[in-house]
Amino acid sequence: MFIRVTTIVEKVKGENRMISQHLEYVVELSKTKKTKVVEVISAHDKTTLGKIAWHGPWRCYVFEPRPSFSIIWSDDCLEELSKYIRALNTEQKGTW
Repeated sequence: MFIRVTTIVEKVKGENRMISQHLEYVVELSKTKKTKVVEVISAHDKTTLGKIAWHGPWRCYVFEPRPSFSIIWSDDCLEELSKYIRALNTEQKGTW
């Protein structure tokens, strides 16, 4: 299943890469993991901002910013990231 949150979707070298107005999401594909790890990159300057990963104790996906990295977010960027995480959580709950 592919999450439809962005305006442009393209495959790059075996990875799922989704690009939206503010952020790029690169889904790291793994045959051994049950959940996804998604690298979050600034669409503006291609800086890696952090990753979205499954947090077992909370049983949901969460955003983990890069350590020692200060990020300034607009409401649009936060909303976009939140929608993406919500879609991942919905998809994961559908596989239980």
